[in-house]
This record gives sequence, C-alpha cells and structure tokens, in this order.
Amino acid sequence: MLVSLYTVRVALNTLGVKDYGLYNVVMGIMAILGVLNTSMLASSQRFFSFEIGKNNTENLQELFATIMSLYILIAIVILLLSETIGLWCVNVKLNVPFERKTAVLWVYQFTILLTLITTLTSPYIALVIANEDMNIYALASIIETVLKLIFVYFLQYIAFDKLLSYSVFMCLVAFMNIAVYKIVYMIKYKELKYSFRWNKRMFMEILKYNGWNIFSDLSGNVKWQGSTILLNQIFNEIIVAARSISLSVNSAVTKFTNNTNTALRPQIIKNYAVNNFKEFIKLVYRGVKLNFFLFYVLALPVVLEMPYILFLWLKELPDMTVIFSRFTLVDSIIYFMTLPLYAIGEASGKIKLFRLSMGILYLSILPISFILITVFNFPAYSVSIIGLVSTVAIFVIYLFIIRTICNFSIASFIKKIVLPILITGMISAILPIGVLYFFEEGILRLFFLICISTISMLFCSYVVLLDNIERIGVRNIANKYCNKLLAIGFKKK
Repeated sequence: MLVSLYTVRVALNTLGVKDYGLYNVVMGIMAILGVLNTSMLASSQRFFSFEIGKNNTENLQELFATIMSLYILIAIVILLLSETIGLWCVNVKLNVPFERKTAVLWVYQFTILLTLITTLTSPYIALVIANEDMNIYALASIIETVLKLIFVYFLQYIAFDKLLSYSVFMCLVAFMNIAVYKIVYMIKYKELKYSFRWNKRMFMEILKYNGWNIFSDLSGNVKWQGSTILLNQIFNEIIVAARSISLSVNSAVTKFTNNTNTALRPQIIKNYAVNNFKEFIKLVYRGVKLNFFLFYVLALPVVLEMPYILFLWLKELPDMTVIFSRFTLVDSIIYFMTLPLYAIGEASGKIKLFRLSMGILYLSILPISFILITVFNFPAYSVSIIGLVSTVAIFVIYLFIIRTICNFSIASFIKKIVLPILITGMISAILPIGVLYFFEEGILRLFFLICISTISMLFCSYVVLLDNIERIGVRNIANKYCNKLLAIGFKKK
C-alpha cells in the first residue's frame, strides 16, 4: 500500500498533472473494454474454490483446461474491441491536446498489450487464490508493486517521452508478473496440465454465471472509469487528474482490505459446497465486521488529515483532489462491507439479482451526473456523491436479496452487525476529531492523530463490535503472543 502511494507521487511529479490525467483516461477506456477479464477472474475463483471444496480432482483438471481456453478467447475479443471501438474513442471522443495526440495513440497501443498480458495471467491468479496459497499471492503482489516503483523512479532520468516510457515500463512489469505466476503453476500445480479442451457443460455453466458478472463489472467500470471519461469531456485535465489521484489513494488503501476479502471468499464458498451453513453464515458476519475494521482503521486518519497527507505526498494538488478523495474513501468503506454479503450469492450460484441491482444503480450514475453538472451546474465532485449514494442503496438491496436465498434475518443482521458498526465508527472518531481541532496542522499532529485513532478504534471494536466468542478469541491470541515474548525474554536472560 505504502509503495503504491509513493509510486503515484513519483509518477505524478515525473509525468506532470496533464500527462498523468491523460494516462488514466486511456486506462479508463481499456478498463471498460477489459471487463470480460475482470468478470472472469471472480468467476474462475468461484468455480475453482467449489471443486476444491468438494475435493474433485478430475473435475478440477477439466475445469482448468476449459477456463484457460476461455481466457485465450477473451484475450482475442479484447484485442478486436480495443482496435476498433476503443481506437475510435481515443481518436474521436477523448479531449486530448493536439500536440499529445500521437503520444496518446502509442500509449493506447501499449495499454492494449498490458491488458492482454493481465488477462492471460488471471487464470493462474484465480488458481492460487482458490487454493488459499496467500503467501504466493502476497509475494507476487509485492514483487509487482516494487518493480513499478523502480521503473517509475528511473523514468525521471529518461530523455525520451515520459508518458510513452511509462506505458512501456508498465508492460514490462506485466510480463514479469505473468512469468512469476507461470513458474508457480509449473512447480506447484503441475498436475493441472493445459491442453485445449472445450467441455460444453462447464462452458455453459461458466457462461451463464459469468454473464451477470460481465454486466455488473461493466457497470462498475462505468462508475469509476466512465465518470473519469465524463469529467474529461466536460472539464479540463486538472479535474481529471484530481479524480485520478483520488482513485489512486482509494486503490492503495483498498488493496489492504481487498486482500483480506480475497482470502475470505474461498472459505465461504467451500463451506457452502459441503453444506456447512452455520460456519458459512458465521464467516459472512465476521467478514463484514473485519472488512469494516480494517478499512476504517486506515481510512479514518486519512479522511480527517486528507489535505495535509496529500500535501506531504504530492506537494502540489490539483483542485478538488481532497473532496474527491474523501467521498471515494467513504464510498469504499460501505462497498467493502457488501462483499461478504455478495459471497453468499457467489457460493449459491444465484447472482442474478445481486448483479442486476448493482448494474442498474451504477449505470444510472453517468446520466444523473451529466444532467446535474451540465444542466444544474453542480460541481465536478457530484459524480463521487452520486456514487456513494448508489453504494448505500446496493448494501440495503443485498440484505433483502439474501433473505430469499438462505435462512438470513435482516433484523438480526442490523442488531448484531450494522448497529455495532455505526456505534463503533461514531465513538472511535470523537477523540481523533478533537485532536484535529485542538492541535495545529503538522507532522506531530498527524502522528498523534494516527496513534489516537488506532487506539480508539481498537478499544471501541473490542467493546462494541465483537461478540463474546470473538473477544475470547482475541484474548487467547493476545495471551499466546505475550507468552511467546516472555519466553524470548527469559531465553535472552
């Protein structure tokens, strides 16, 4: 997370605000066109986890071959869409300064290559996550992040066009990433040999499941990347850069929580596969609380000290960066609380209503934002406010959908999860807000606020958020580590 944030700072300072904004707009187009890959990654994890949970090795082999063939087909489709519809968008629709047109077209071609490599890496990532080999996933992610920083750092010493060089470097990182996963696959999962196969039954099952994933992931890209493209059409590159920076802040912070959710999903699906519904519901409840805790403990000091943190991080800030970033982080807090709820739909295979409701609400963001900004002269950050409202609506709708799938009580969920989360969030923010108003801005206040907010969040979570069994678990873990430290101390003596 920290390396990612520093990488954004170096990239912004080296490329400049305008080129950084242009790169993110181009990436936004590719993110929308690459929605097939995004949706398939979640589907692959689900099907791999289900077969692993049932310990069905023969089916797993057949599934891997089918999914790998699908990814090759997806890569071909992405290439065709990118060189037709996508290229037309870049040439005709993007608001690009004339002198940067050629550079942007080259950047777009390298971005296509980056997307294709990422697509072909996805089945290996899905396999690693489904097997819960999180140490491999973590190591590969760290290698990728550090390589990005190294390449971006050397960018400032290159005399060639920096925007184009940045695109080439990101492709090199993607090549190295797929090499790492390919080596892991050859060593750890060598029993899953790939040969072109087309299991019609599996293909139709994946296609049916994935159809709704594509719809909702496309709408999700419309929410995040489509809004950036909309701002590019209405405002200038400065506003686009401010929006892009807020998404970079959000991306870095959400990686922390998202990886926890990535580790949780296979367990939820595997328990559902073997009909262990009691453990299944328990994991969902704990997942919502854990996602809230992990995100809030990071986001609270960042939201409160956003102007100063952004100043330390980037020095010069495009207008509206602070307000974009705050709304985006609050949106993500609620979004991450919905992910364990959605895992119920993934486990059961009944994702239609989940994806349909999310898709409709996310797709409505663009027309509503366009009308508010162009007709009623609302500010640019209105897109973030509307996005936040849509995420709250999705959370509420998910609760009613889940009630139709399994023995799920909304009243019990509100009492045991929602109310404790709201109380924890409000009480733990009191002392940090006090620090904000009674101390002068500076590095000491930032350090003090982080310490106070962390302690306050830990205390409130233990007292309010956790149930009795979870408190006993926390005490047991604390005692275990205290005993280990005492044992180390005695050995040294």
